[in-house]
Amino acid sequence: MSVIVTLRVRGDGSTIEKLAAEDPKVLEDISEVAKEHGVLYHRFYANDDEVLVVDEWPDAGSFQKFFDA
Repeated sequence: MSVIVTLRVRGDGSTIEKLAAEDPKVLEDISEVAKEHGVLYHRFYANDDEVLVVDEWPDAGSFQKFFDA
């Protein structure tokens, strides 16, 4: 059974977008590692006050291996 992992933190989404624009390889590398560990779905949402990441993984162990990488 798949699992949903969410991360919700205070932060300015535009700052993260700016950092990603300056060095897109950072997010590309994270994405590739996630794919290697089986991520099924990934979305990133942000506004001026908070950042929300929503991932779907095939199981908790797959996420844990990604998180530990």
